[in-house]
Amino acid sequence: MPTEKILPTGAVFPANNPTANLLCFGVTPTSIISPVWDENQFGTAQVFIGNPQTDERLCLPSTVKLPRIK
Repeated sequence: MPTEKILPTGAVFPANNPTANLLCFGVTPTSIISPVWDENQFGTAQVFIGNPQTDERLCLPSTVKLPRIK
């Protein structure tokens, strides 16, 4: 479900598309090369990555396009 983003300054950014869908994929354990760094709007920091649980998923924004029936 899309959410709104609220910055520490109080600025609010509503969800761009509240009816957006997610397409989810199962993930599997993989080799991890440390350290891993992440940079986003909050700054840069080291991220600790663990092995995923068997029921974890990677979900990405997607659109729904229904097939045309002739």
